[in-house]
Amino acid sequence: MLSGKLAVPGVELRPLDRWNIVEALIAQNDPEADAILAVEEKRDPSGDGKKYAYMAAAARPDAETKKHYFDEYLHDASRPEDWVEISLGSFNWWNQSDLTLPYLGPALDALPQVKRERKIFFMLAWLNAFIGGQQSGAAQKQVHDFLDKAELDKDLRLKILEVVDELDRTVKIRAKYR
Repeated sequence: MLSGKLAVPGVELRPLDRWNIVEALIAQNDPEADAILAVEEKRDPSGDGKKYAYMAAAARPDAETKKHYFDEYLHDASRPEDWVEISLGSFNWWNQSDLTLPYLGPALDALPQVKRERKIFFMLAWLNAFIGGQQSGAAQKQVHDFLDKAELDKDLRLKILEVVDELDRTVKIRAKYR
């Protein structure tokens, strides 16, 4: 569908649809994903296209990409906040929790910085991505240990508790049905 070789009557791919497909191919480590990304970048050189390319590339399932993006999230003030926010889910793609678990602790430690430097709604996106992208008991323990030890503003503690509830349920369900 991206190349135009296949068309579904009545279905038109909007630019974001196209980028979401590219993102999924990258996240699934499709052997043609990099070439498809390059084609889509040429096809959509708009400002939104650049933002969506940034989002899609965050889904690369390799440690070097994850390190680069995470460092940029915390240390590159020139990267627009909406680019960072839209890429958080890609960075924490559902099948990459082993790659992203090492960033859970640093993401939690960065909460005061995130609260200070980002817009009010960004915090929930940050927490949903980094906690919500995990499914393991190790991640659950890390979050609860952080809650037990960290001196947090009440609003941050409540947001973490809200988000970790889904991780708690996921771990419980996985333990029961494995």
